[in-house]
Amino acid sequence: MKTYLLLVGILASCASAPDKSSSASSSSRAAKSNDTTPQNLANQKTVYFAGGCFWCLEANMDGTKGVISARSGYAGGAESSADYKTVSSGKTKHREAVKVVYDESVVSYEEILAVFWKSIDAKDAGGQYYDRGFHYTTAIYFQTEKQKAAAQASALAEAKKLGIEKAAVVIEPFVGFYDAEEYHQDYAKKNPLQYQRYKEGSRGGK
Repeated sequence: MKTYLLLVGILASCASAPDKSSSASSSSRAAKSNDTTPQNLANQKTVYFAGGCFWCLEANMDGTKGVISARSGYAGGAESSADYKTVSSGKTKHREAVKVVYDESVVSYEEILAVFWKSIDAKDAGGQYYDRGFHYTTAIYFQTEKQKAAAQASALAEAKKLGIEKAAVVIEPFVGFYDAEEYHQDYAKKNPLQYQRYKEGSRGGK
C-alpha cells in the first residue's frame, strides 16, 4: 500500500521531485552521515529513531511541543550511502529512520521516547503493521551512555505495560544517518489525503 500511495503522491504533488536515488546517494554523501543541522543552540539536541514507515514517525515527532524539526532518512547500516530504492530492496542494513532535533529546555529525551513508543507496535519484530522487512524494523540509536540507559529503561517500561518479556526494538549505537529523498520529507503535510489513507489503512491510525 505504501508503494501505491507513494506513486500517487508523487504524481499528484511532486511532479518535479528528484529521482529516488539522487538525494541520498550522491558523492557528497560518501561519509557515514550527511547531518547538516546546525548545532548552535545551547539546548538543542539531535536523536535518531527507526519506527517503521518514516512518514508516520516524522509526522508524530513534528507535532510534539519542543521539537524543532523531524527529518526522514536511513540509519543503522554500515554502507557508505543509502537511498529509497536500495534500502527498500533489502540490500542494505539501513532502516527507515527519523532525525529529531529538539529543545531540551522544552521537552526531555524521555518525553521524546514516549512519543516514539506511542508511534509503534513494540511487539512486532518483523516490521511495522503492513510494512514488512528489515528496513521497517524498529530501533533507538543512542549517542551517549545516558541516552542508552534512558532507552533501555523505557523499553523495560513498555514491555511491562504490554505484558511481554521484551520489546521488539533494537537499542544500538548511532553510526550514521542519510537524508531521504526530498519527496519523502514532510509527506503528511504535502500529501494529507494519501497520508491519512495510508496511516489508517496500514497502521491503525498510529
